[in-house]
Amino acid sequence: MSDNELARQCIERALTQAGELVASRYHSTISVERKLDGTYVSNADLDSNAVIRKVLHSAYPETAMVSEEDLEAESALDLSKKHWIIDPLDGTENFLSGNTHFGVAIGLRQSGRILVGGIYKPISETMITFGDGLSTRHSREISSQFREISHLSEARIACIPTRKTFSSKCVQLVRTKLYLKSYRMIDNWAPSLDWYSLFIGRIDAIVSIRESTADHGYDAQIGEGLFFKNFRDNAFDKTISIPSNGKTLVLQITSRTNGLMSRIQEELGYD
Repeated sequence: MSDNELARQCIERALTQAGELVASRYHSTISVERKLDGTYVSNADLDSNAVIRKVLHSAYPETAMVSEEDLEAESALDLSKKHWIIDPLDGTENFLSGNTHFGVAIGLRQSGRILVGGIYKPISETMITFGDGLSTRHSREISSQFREISHLSEARIACIPTRKTFSSKCVQLVRTKLYLKSYRMIDNWAPSLDWYSLFIGRIDAIVSIRESTADHGYDAQIGEGLFFKNFRDNAFDKTISIPSNGKTLVLQITSRTNGLMSRIQEELGYD
């Protein structure tokens, strides 16, 4: 059995246990606080994080790990070595509001690449895992809903700003244009699940806006890893640097059709 398959099995155990805990807290009374970046963190996030860390540490005691709940720990990591990245509850605000669009995401990363990863939606008990040299494993049979489209009026597009860019005029302009021109503009605040939706064809494109290539949440990195592990050779992806309020933001457009990617770029006015 390969090292990546062993890592995948460990990820599946951690996702299952953390997902069971998160599901048990859904619609229950929980404590909530705000983090320094203004986002919410609940005891479901923290307890899920503890469960995942315990499972990963028991199998890989020498491998470092960092979570969305302790981002400051990344500065001490040797990123050239294998390490775990964790989002114990992607979509916390959805979870708190009673929306089922939330999940758990774990990745084994090295030098900026996701080697092995997994995403779990506990309410629907949907799990998907992937990795280098591994076939993608899905917990249920899915039929691809991929559509060959090139017109914005037909497109379902997810917009993924980061917390650092959300309030910028550039992001508000992008969101407004997509809302007005597309069939549906999706703003879910659960990036790993948005990339999963692109993977199975429930949406047609993703537009991400970040401060830099480093301004990339663990949830988005794991979801993006899933998509490109499966569609590297038949997906269209373009990164554009755009000025905004004295800064330069990074806009990324990803679709499985070149025509749609081009239409989005033209509509946003970034050639």
